[in-house]
Amino acid sequence: MPEPSPAPRNPAFRRPQCRLALRCGLLTLLAFFVFACCEVCWFFIRERKMQDFCGQIAAGMPQEAVIKLAAAHGHEVSPDAQDENSFFVVDRKAMGRFICAVRLEQGRVTAAQYVSND
Repeated sequence: MPEPSPAPRNPAFRRPQCRLALRCGLLTLLAFFVFACCEVCWFFIRERKMQDFCGQIAAGMPQEAVIKLAAAHGHEVSPDAQDENSFFVVDRKAMGRFICAVRLEQGRVTAAQYVSND
């Protein structure tokens, strides 16, 4: 006696599930690549912003003015310098990778130099 054949599969019933899984997978992959590209581009933009910030610091500026300018640009002043005549302005969001080293003399800026902390 022949085996009874299983019920025929309805291909129209399974297609929407496959299409939905494919769409979800593609959307997830697209979201990952967009996020990764934005993070990489944002990192290069931050480097340029710190270079521009360092260029805005003029010799003779008072230390307080530099600190206010750093706060206005979203940067943080780090007291971790070798001596009391200098300080660093760092980019918080880049975890200190981009730095502006500021040298002082009698509370006034003598030099500001961009440093990449790679």
